Amino acid sequence: MYFSFDPSAEKTCEDLLVLALQTDPDNAEALQSLASVRMSQQRPDDAKVFLEKVWNSWKDLENGE
Repeated sequence: MYFSFDPSAEKTCEDLLVLALQTDPDNAEALQSLASVRMSQQRPDDAKVFLEKVWNSWKDLENGE
């Protein structure tokens, strides 16, 4: 994992993830990453919303699909 101490890094990351989700609202990687950002911002309820969206898209998939 990469950590940056640049004060603008978190905002840049968040902005890029929001842009990714505007392009593809169901992008699991972007949703999980944004959940991680929310956890680092001490916003667990917001993180949970993103993770639940990912889980709901995965839970009914068959193995190997």
